Amino acid sequence: MTRLFYYLMAFTLLAPLMTHGQYYFKHYQVDDGLLHNAVTSVIQDREGLLWVGTRAGLDRFDGYTFKPCENKNRQSITSVIIL
Repeated sequence: MTRLFYYLMAFTLLAPLMTHGQYYFKHYQVDDGLLHNAVTSVIQDREGLLWVGTRAGLDRFDGYTFKPCENKNRQSITSVIIL
């Protein structure tokens, strides 16, 4: 009975350690191509692109680079805050 108790105790203590994965976070800034450091919204489309709304406009992120969203006149959307 004591052996079972020790196994259960060991499992209870070690189980949380076995389930934690490692996560990698990359912090992007204006130096990385982001329009502004203050991000107000993020959404992912069906193609896997991230659309990032900032205080300076709208960016599209493909996993490698940021590209500002532009209208037909090649002006970026910068006059409004994207929520």
